[in-house]
Amino acid sequence: GAFSGCTKLTSLYIPSSVTSISSDFVDGCTNLAAFEVHGSNPNFLDFNGVLFSRSYSTTLLRFPPAMNMSSLECTVTERAQTANRDGYTVTSELSDNGKVTIVSIASGAFANSRYLKSVTLPSTITSISANAFLNSSITSISIPTTVTSIGTSAFQGSNLTSVIIPSS
Repeated sequence: GAFSGCTKLTSLYIPSSVTSISSDFVDGCTNLAAFEVHGSNPNFLDFNGVLFSRSYSTTLLRFPPAMNMSSLECTVTERAQTANRDGYTVTSELSDNGKVTIVSIASGAFANSRYLKSVTLPSTITSISANAFLNSSITSISIPTTVTSIGTSAFQGSNLTSVIIPSS
């Protein structure tokens, strides 16, 4: 990918002109701790340093591998409070209830994350792509019953000791 192996990279700013990103664009960026996306970018957005696609149905594209966070609850996250970010109005990612609807986890989204131990996915998630948590430090995950597809090697090399799938 474009920045693969840039081990000294700690943050990445994505300007409004970027329209596509390969799934491996930051592979091997072991010190990457945050993404920042220009507010007028029509395709991507960041929330608390995590990279998402910008659409009504959002995909969590990449969790920075060096983000110092031990637990992540991927609840349907409000974005309405950041409406004037970078001088642009952020509205395209808002659903009718003013929240982002995360429906999928992209390939490699949590790959090589060093500090993340626990993840709780929201009930809006329907798919977890291949290699989503590849070689991550994750030890526990709560997967909703709405997930109908889990890709090949989604958790390969992770430190999973607990998988919770609540009864429907």
